[in-house]
Amino acid sequence: MHDVASTRQLRISFLFALVMLIAQFLVGMAVNLFVKIPKQHPGANPPEYFSGVVQSVTWAILHGNIWLEIHAGFGLVLVVAAIGTLVQAIGNGRRGIVVSAVLGFIGVLGAGFNGGSFLNYHQDFSSMLMSAGLAIAVDLVVGLVLRVLQRHQGGEVRRVGDQLCCAVARHERTRGAGQARHQAAGRPNPAPCRSSCTGLAMTWAALRPVASRYRSTILLPTAYPPM
Repeated sequence: MHDVASTRQLRISFLFALVMLIAQFLVGMAVNLFVKIPKQHPGANPPEYFSGVVQSVTWAILHGNIWLEIHAGFGLVLVVAAIGTLVQAIGNGRRGIVVSAVLGFIGVLGAGFNGGSFLNYHQDFSSMLMSAGLAIAVDLVVGLVLRVLQRHQGGEVRRVGDQLCCAVARHERTRGAGQARHQAAGRPNPAPCRSSCTGLAMTWAALRPVASRYRSTILLPTAYPPM
């Protein structure tokens, strides 16, 4: 139960991170298209990079265009969210998820530093690197979501298989006990059959949750509206 809850929490966190990254990418497109960043502002062309980034980002959040304010402020939120996602992935302990989360965090951090570099020096190369870092982070988070979903579905199939095995074992024990009572009473045992109605009913009861889940998630969305 704890593993199922942990997997569900990871799935929610990764999906939330994916939505945030896509939103940041769209806001960045709006800044690139509609915002003219002045070449002279607090932090522009600094003699030292990091102090210039602090001043430039502070100016962008407090005094920039509304799109620039959202872009810069949301970038800081993304860095904090990436740290939280990384900590959660490390706590999960699976190597593939941890490696992907580390690389995604590096992508977000690289995008942030290159965004600050663009505010400092107004180089288009920094803007390209910022977009590349964000795209890498999106790609890795998509991979994390798919990995967690695959593991969750595999765990559900194993759980249903365990339930089916237990149901079959109970059915075999019940049938064996019935045969023993018939032998003790001196009556002939009923003729065996390949699959009894009870076994079929138990099989359907075990597989019905999976069938309904896949019917709702796979069959229904594939219906196309009439042309």
